[in-house]
Amino acid sequence: MKYLSLLLFSVIFVFAELKEITLAKTYENQDVKGWLASEKLDGVRGVWTGEKLLFRSGKEIGPPKYFIQNFPPFPLDGELWIAREQFDLVSGAIRSEDKRGWEKVTYNIFD
Repeated sequence: MKYLSLLLFSVIFVFAELKEITLAKTYENQDVKGWLASEKLDGVRGVWTGEKLLFRSGKEIGPPKYFIQNFPPFPLDGELWIAREQFDLVSGAIRSEDKRGWEKVTYNIFD
């Protein structure tokens, strides 16, 4: 329940205004027993507004329709990613007019 509450709070808070997107922080002296952690993916931040996909700057990304066709009608925050040590590949693919590079891209949602 703690994780669901945190997720709902994050979604509401983060998407109230795009300039309020949560960034990584350093925490010290906290009891992390019971916490979950996931690998830091080296990709491109993707903010789904419920209607369109944006860079964290607020600029629209413009993925192919098939990529977002099953995205939900509510906001998500995540990372567009291809593989480890492939930041340049994913960055180039999502910025290219040629949409074929999107075939390898995944959208990994932050919890």
